[in-house]
Amino acid sequence: MSIARYLVAAVAGAAAVMIAPKLAQKGRPAAKKTLKLAMVAAYEAQVKVAQAAEGLDDLMAEAKAELIAEGLAAAAAEAASASSPEAAPAGQPG
Repeated sequence: MSIARYLVAAVAGAAAVMIAPKLAQKGRPAAKKTLKLAMVAAYEAQVKVAQAAEGLDDLMAEAKAELIAEGLAAAAAEAASASSPEAAPAGQPG
């Protein structure tokens, strides 16, 4: 590498060291705004997931209640048919 390249690299490095704090200062508000937007988006996503989970819980509870109701109805129908005289086998009293 020639001396000119070393000088250019040294000057560029020194300029970067002097300019970096100023760029960081100017970039801070933009970075903060971006972080705030990301935090709002994350919160909104969390709310949407909670709402979806609640809806799924409600749906599962409804399905379970229907299964129980159907099971009870089937058991009641079975009990009713077993106790009725026409349901008894031929030759045996009800």
